[in-house]
Amino acid sequence: MARISHRREPAGDEIRYVEGGERLKYPVNLVAEAIERDARAAGFPYPLFRVKSGFRSIATQEVLWQRALERYGSAEEADDWVAPPGRSSHHTGGALDFDLGYSINSRNVDRIRATEAYRYLAHELAPKYKLAPYSREPWHWECDAACEDNILRMEGRSERGAATPSTSSTVGKVLLGVSVVGFMGVGGWFLWGKAREEGWWRL
Repeated sequence: MARISHRREPAGDEIRYVEGGERLKYPVNLVAEAIERDARAAGFPYPLFRVKSGFRSIATQEVLWQRALERYGSAEEADDWVAPPGRSSHHTGGALDFDLGYSINSRNVDRIRATEAYRYLAHELAPKYKLAPYSREPWHWECDAACEDNILRMEGRSERGAATPSTSSTVGKVLLGVSVVGFMGVGGWFLWGKAREEGWWRL
């Protein structure tokens, strides 16, 4: 488990919404969904373990940074709690701030660490899903490339951005083929099959 080393923003088509309206990079959203399922099964009620902050653009981080400067009085002190624009792991879509029973606030660090929810996350969920902590903020966890690969294996996904082919998708392709036969006839079907073999047209 390691923290995210880069600060690249994900492409628009990599962003997914999760419960509560926050956004995360695919497949980190799958981690958030799995953690919520595990938490509910373990008896933790909603909204515990909901993602309260996920992907943030640099523009959004600028707003948070200015607020931190006003609150803490100096860039050195503010940097302990809010990363300057361009340096936050939230820019990657792979950082998750969880609801652990108290508001995300530096004054609540000790309270959060004392909760059963935090202990469950730190000792059970984080190792299972290979999330890395940020020691200063008990609500903040990160999913690096190894974490992403782990959830893809756990969810039975064949690759990043694609699920293992399902029965429904296979049936859809068969029905489409039948429709093509009806429209083009046997000769057309033969040519269509050759086109698929040669890669001219793909389902």
